[in-house]
Amino acid sequence: MQVTRLSVVGGLVVLLAACAARGPRMQEVGENSYMVTIDAAEVPDGKKVARREAMQVAEAHCVALGQHALPTHLTSGISDFMQGGEVELNFRCQKEEYTGP
Repeated sequence: MQVTRLSVVGGLVVLLAACAARGPRMQEVGENSYMVTIDAAEVPDGKKVARREAMQVAEAHCVALGQHALPTHLTSGISDFMQGGEVELNFRCQKEEYTGP
C-alpha cells in the first residue's frame, strides 16, 4: 500500500510539472543565430503578447552581448480561433541597430 501511494504521488508531481507553464526557451541555432520559443498564455491576445515577449527576450539577450536583435523569422503555432500554442522567433545579434532599407 505504501509503495502504491508513493507511486501515485510521484506520478502526480511529474504530471503537474509537465503541465506548468514554461518560460521562454532559447537555443543557439547557428553562429550568432538564436531561436526563442514562448508558450502563449491562455488569455485573450495570447499571440500578440507572446510575440512581444519573444522580441523582448531576444533584445535582452543581444543587449547582454553589447549588440541589438535582428529578427529573421517568426512563426506561431497559435490559431486565431483557439487560445494557447507557441511563438518561435529566430534572430541574430548584430553590433548596429537595424534601421531598415
